[in-house]
Amino acid sequence: MMSYNLWLVILAIAILAVAWLPSFLKDYAVSYPILFILGGWLLYKLPIPFPDPLPLHNPVLATRLTELCVIVALTGTGLKTSDLPGGAGDYLFG
Repeated sequence: MMSYNLWLVILAIAILAVAWLPSFLKDYAVSYPILFILGGWLLYKLPIPFPDPLPLHNPVLATRLTELCVIVALTGTGLKTSDLPGGAGDYLFG
């Protein structure tokens, strides 16, 4: 099993990429989710012992990763809507 610190580094890089990639890719016809799929594929090509990616072989890990992805996606959506007129900032602070 990989160390906890390595998982945190991978998670931090993914969170930073979710925040920065849309601004870097606004001039290109590339969506950043496809870059994450490519990045995940490349990670599994490295000689690092990652867990089996099939959800049926490790259902607990698949459930936890799905929950984490939903939390990160909802957080990113909340950050984007707070910048819009009439967003959460206007509602809370007048």
